[in-house]
Amino acid sequence: MAMHELERINADKQYRQILETREKSDLIIRTLITEARDEGRKEGHDEGRKEGRDEGRKEGRDEGRDEERKEIIQMMLKMGHAPEVIAKFTGLPLNRILVAETEDKIRVPLGPNKVSENSRPFVTAKPIRTRKKV
Repeated sequence: MAMHELERINADKQYRQILETREKSDLIIRTLITEARDEGRKEGHDEGRKEGRDEGRKEGRDEGRDEERKEIIQMMLKMGHAPEVIAKFTGLPLNRILVAETEDKIRVPLGPNKVSENSRPFVTAKPIRTRKKV
């Protein structure tokens, strides 16, 4: 039966042209869909990268501000300012100042010019007293 249908298609020139045209149009449609999909992926990828860069920059600025605030808090603590005064000056909540004060006291030196956090020099809010040998 299939062989008979194949012979009929080959014999009928007009029918064969219709099938070839349909096949070509299917190929063109598949090509257009593939190109559109690829273009959509590229646009999505580019947009995602841009959003990622923007988000990364924002996070970097936020981290920089936080680090600067920590340094200001530490400096003011070393100068002897009360946490309440620092909170009022910086506009930060008092509990954040108290946390920063606590963090500064528990930092431990790891060796020459090394500390336990962010490779910053070892400092404490209060000087360390040593006993005199008698």
